[in-house]
Amino acid sequence: MKTERRAELRSNDLSAFLLDTYDWTRDHATHLGGAAVLVAVILFATAYVRRTRTGAVDAATQTLSGLKFTAEDVDTSFKSLETLIHDATDRDFKMTALLHKGDRSLALATDPAGSVNAAYLDQAESAYEQLRTQYPERMPIVGTSLHALATVEENRFVLDSDMRHRDKARAYLDQVVNAPAFRGTPFQTRAAERIQNLDIVFRTVTIAEALPLPAPTITVPTEDGTINLGVASPDAPQVIRLDP
Repeated sequence: MKTERRAELRSNDLSAFLLDTYDWTRDHATHLGGAAVLVAVILFATAYVRRTRTGAVDAATQTLSGLKFTAEDVDTSFKSLETLIHDATDRDFKMTALLHKGDRSLALATDPAGSVNAAYLDQAESAYEQLRTQYPERMPIVGTSLHALATVEENRFVLDSDMRHRDKARAYLDQVVNAPAFRGTPFQTRAAERIQNLDIVFRTVTIAEALPLPAPTITVPTEDGTINLGVASPDAPQVIRLDP
């Protein structure tokens, strides 16, 4: 992995060198034989940079698709994912990696038993905030992110029952409902439905204290042929005589 990374860095350095060479050649074309040399350098530099960047994206995409988020691999996979996001030079690939981070974090934030992991919620929030701020021109990405951020607040409410999470969720969904770009789209329709159900989702459930169970009733035979029935209390036995 380190060898591949060093090779990528060397390739990036060479790409920068070629682009710098192009600039110098353009300025000194008359001393190098005119336009023919200039065109040759442009074609070579452009083709090389394109191949280098395509190869780097292909390698990163392969790494991304190979990440596993099982209990044994989740920590290592998230570290690798963060590295891919940090090092990404291709804008579309970075968007894909951020979506992957948000989706996996939100999925892992809850388990079938109903418990919620606050750390994964924080990771999901970070990913979706980056997506909606760094890709504002891509409305499907913005809409997905705003809906996901509202879901993050719903799950945080499970942890602390703080009604401020409802207000934050409403603010995210209001942006979808009110944005002209979402008018008539499923993003807007779903956001309106979620707003209508906010009071149901953000509801505190109080469990009443259980009532005490009645004292057990027992039957105790006696030596004189009677049977004591009733509450097990020596102070107030109930005596019934049975005829032979």
